Amino acid sequence: METDYIGRRLKHYRRLRGLKASELAKLSGVPQSTISDLERGIRSGANLTVRNAERLCWALGISLDTLCRQERDEEEIEGSEQLAAAVAMV
Repeated sequence: METDYIGRRLKHYRRLRGLKASELAKLSGVPQSTISDLERGIRSGANLTVRNAERLCWALGISLDTLCRQERDEEEIEGSEQLAAAVAMV
């Protein structure tokens, strides 16, 4: 299954903080199975409860907007593509 933007972003920020899924589960109180399912695309971020999303955000030190706003992924991808094109021109 393909991971949705919430799962990708969750994995990104968890790794950025140097946390294992089990450590994030302990900090947030969200079951490790939920975190793993989101990150692997087995569970859609659209089905994540607000309470669990808030707990994950608190544990990661990010806002709900940072986790849930789809436009950010599209902007980051577009920015990465532009940077790659600029580097290729040099």
